[in-house]
Amino acid sequence: PTPARTIFPSQAPTPVPSPSPTPTPGPFAMDLYKKGDFVGEYIHTWCVPAAMQTSINIMSSGADTSKTLQTKLYDLAYSLAPGDSGGPDAAGWPMGLTKLGYGDFQLEMAKSMTTAVKAVATAIRLTGRPAGLIVWYGWHSWVVSGFKATADPALTKDFTVTGLYIEDVWYDRISSIWGPSFPPDTFDKVSDLPIDYKPFHQWPEDPKREHMYLYVLPVP
Repeated sequence: PTPARTIFPSQAPTPVPSPSPTPTPGPFAMDLYKKGDFVGEYIHTWCVPAAMQTSINIMSSGADTSKTLQTKLYDLAYSLAPGDSGGPDAAGWPMGLTKLGYGDFQLEMAKSMTTAVKAVATAIRLTGRPAGLIVWYGWHSWVVSGFKATADPALTKDFTVTGLYIEDVWYDRISSIWGPSFPPDTFDKVSDLPIDYKPFHQWPEDPKREHMYLYVLPVP
């Protein structure tokens, strides 16, 4: 099946499961991204629907990169979680994927980047589905399709994430603040993540989110 082509307005899709790597001791890596899965935001305020669309493509046997689908995803995400700057709130991403039948997704928060990144890697490993980061102080969305770690999260909680595979839906634009965007499936070292992955900070302040690291998790 190709869920991305049947999610509107008919029945919920059935995600195509990704093969699970065999648990092995020692350093561990996995990446769910397939060439052609990426789609950037057609309008500069559409990072949430673009992240949803890229996530759907990663979870599907085929890829739909059309503006038609992204427009429908925008409408869905905005109806579930309207934002204040012309696009959906970040919560529309997991809410939309859940509503469309791609499994349970949630928007989570952590006080430290290390906690957030470790949770993202664990969720990708245990579900075989992509996750996400809410970067740039809460203004932008990155899909996370994989990671590298010092050990397999399926075997132990005693591991360190060394990097993430990122799909930056701003590509191939250049931000006047953040610089050039990443090409699809870029490996970003955790040591470099703080350049872009900043704790939430906007005005007016949101007491629940302020100074927290936001991320999107697939839930087992």
